[in-house]
Amino acid sequence: MPLYKQDFQSIINKLYDWVSYFNRRAKAKDHALLRPAKITLDKLMRKVEFTLSQEVAHPPKLFVEHIQEPSGWPSSYIICDIHQVIYLLMQAVLRIGKLEGGITPLVKIQLHTTILQFKQVDLIESSYPSFMFFQATALVISRATTAAQLLPKVKRPL
Repeated sequence: MPLYKQDFQSIINKLYDWVSYFNRRAKAKDHALLRPAKITLDKLMRKVEFTLSQEVAHPPKLFVEHIQEPSGWPSSYIICDIHQVIYLLMQAVLRIGKLEGGITPLVKIQLHTTILQFKQVDLIESSYPSFMFFQATALVISRATTAAQLLPKVKRPL
């Protein structure tokens, strides 16, 4: 069965339609409303591993390490948009895993206790800013072979 120029043009037009569709879908995902929910960190990491196994033939294994700070252990749960965080963690793990050519078989995720500082300034009263602190968990993602002194330092809670 011969293929004609019109057939190729039809195929190319369909490809452009699909590319346009996926680009719109990706942009919509970037601007989607967040739906916060509570999830344990263990369950979140299992979901990330499951999603990785669905996306990649030979995904890197995750080694999750809870770092005890003087202020105590990291929280056992987080409140976040679960799907968004899974997607972002999966992208980060795949990027770290592919830094040196092939996929690294083991990616380390360290969980640290830290704080977030929110600075609020009242421009109407022109008063001094007020600070609010929130407990947080920092995730440091690296290859398992990366030396500890090369990793970024996490600010310890007060």
